[in-house]
Amino acid sequence: MTLKRSATSTSSETPNKKLKVEVFTINDTNRDYQDPKADITLVSSDGLRFKVHSYVLKTAGKEIELTDKLIERSPVLSLFLYLCHGKPMSFPSEDTTLVLYNDLIKFAHKYDSPRVLETLTTSVYRWHHEENLSLWIVLHLGLTLQKPKLVAFAIRYSMHSSWHIKEKATEEEKVKARNPVGTVGNVAGVSWLDFSAWSLSTFKNVPTDYMFALLRAYKHGGDDPEKVADGFLQIMKEMGE
Repeated sequence: MTLKRSATSTSSETPNKKLKVEVFTINDTNRDYQDPKADITLVSSDGLRFKVHSYVLKTAGKEIELTDKLIERSPVLSLFLYLCHGKPMSFPSEDTTLVLYNDLIKFAHKYDSPRVLETLTTSVYRWHHEENLSLWIVLHLGLTLQKPKLVAFAIRYSMHSSWHIKEKATEEEKVKARNPVGTVGNVAGVSWLDFSAWSLSTFKNVPTDYMFALLRAYKHGGDDPEKVADGFLQIMKEMGE
């Protein structure tokens, strides 16, 4: 179940266009919970909306326990509340910070927090331009944020980047890292525009529709970053993203 602040269900793109009214299901299950003055809307996992007052929820209990040990751990919750209070994000200078931001994005998606997601998106662009954040990290965060334009931006300016072997690798490790069927890590020496060369752990974190679009775009554009980026956006558009 997600929790949202009440908002009007009527929207329009321009003053000259007809208003588009979004229709929500009301049945015997949620009919008694449609107070237009309510300040909270609960959305059930099957899509029904319950409009209630926040004070009603508070009387049900003063403590809410979060149970997901990965994305609901205390550092993630602390950072989420930090952003909700309008405070600026710091540059992810360490891998641990990047992991934290990645989990924060998943937390924000789970609880439908567009403000936090937009803050993160804006920060990623700023970090790249002002702090030289690597385009691979921009791409990685763009995929987790599920922001097609940010993903395409990272691809477009990737400059044929490829995976490298760690500096202190042995000869045996180097051979293994270059073998596509000898490793589940990134395949060394291969452009990261070839998404089949990504590590298994990265694959698991990419939404299925985004991975489909990436693979199809690479099939279309090959090693041309511009064509891959444009193709990716076109496929995402075809899928309604």
